[in-house]
Amino acid sequence: MWELVVLKSDLLLHLKILKQYYLLAKGEFYHLFLEEACEMMGLPPSETSERDINQGPFLNAASRLGMEENPFFKKCRLRLQSFKFKYDNFGSISGLALIGSCHLHHNAVVMKSSSRHTGALWHTLKQQVGNGFKMGFNVRFQVASVHPTDRMSMISANATPR
Repeated sequence: MWELVVLKSDLLLHLKILKQYYLLAKGEFYHLFLEEACEMMGLPPSETSERDINQGPFLNAASRLGMEENPFFKKCRLRLQSFKFKYDNFGSISGLALIGSCHLHHNAVVMKSSSRHTGALWHTLKQQVGNGFKMGFNVRFQVASVHPTDRMSMISANATPR
């Protein structure tokens, strides 16, 4: 096992590379990267942001330090977390929290309405909205269930459902 893990797989080299990149022993790379990416990071994310940052500032910083040919560096890339979601239907409610009288029925979210029943639907991942956001949804009220007290609201909150 020692021969396979340490010698053949060159474990010590892998640990050295991890130290250099992830524990900032090569801090100059991150310094250059942040210099290169400063302007881009001031912009709101777009559909091409991940590609742009990897092919631009990330690669430029590596190039300036002569690291672009490093076989370990070639396996690295930055991933940007997507702060968007879309539900064409509610066949799956992964990432959503249904609260109170809110429940799933035939790929639709149903909320009972009465003075005793309230419900809510929350997305469980906080969304970045500092640069604005777009939102759209469709609502259908069942005629038989519309009460004068029925209300619906969209709330943007920095909180989690309780």
